[in-house]
Amino acid sequence: INSIWGVMLQLQMWEECALWDVGKQRCQLGMLVFLIEFLVS
Repeated sequence: INSIWGVMLQLQMWEECALWDVGKQRCQLGMLVFLIEFLVS
């Protein structure tokens, strides 16, 4: 995902996912992986 719209969509998904306590850690991990891949690419 290299477009700003893709980033905004991903952030919205994380925001919704973070509302669920069970998925919070998984979302934070996914955010870390995504940011690393985004910065490296």
